[in-house]
Amino acid sequence: MADFKTALEALAKGELKLESLSSQLDGLLKKAPQFANKMLTELDEFHEQKKLDDKAYAHLKRQINEFRRTHAKQTETGAPANADATVFAEDSVVETPAEEEGMERDVTRKMNTGDSTRV
Repeated sequence: MADFKTALEALAKGELKLESLSSQLDGLLKKAPQFANKMLTELDEFHEQKKLDDKAYAHLKRQINEFRRTHAKQTETGAPANADATVFAEDSVVETPAEEEGMERDVTRKMNTGDSTRV
């Protein structure tokens, strides 16, 4: 991950060409796809600080986003489920239409009483 930030700094200083960084970026993404979102964040920060011009920013952002779209399963990191987490079986979720109908009648009754409060 530090490699990308270092490369961005070199690009910003003119020590690295965009084409070179672009090809390095492909390698970095293939090596560590889970860091794609972090790379986007760093790229955004560099652009906000006016360290990168719009052309370089747009090129690199498009490249990372294209990689993310084609490798979504690898780039989207979610927190692993905690061993203590409750997992509900699909058949344990029961809808109760009778209760829902009662609620609708209650809301309707309140609306018809002339109360100025609307729901």
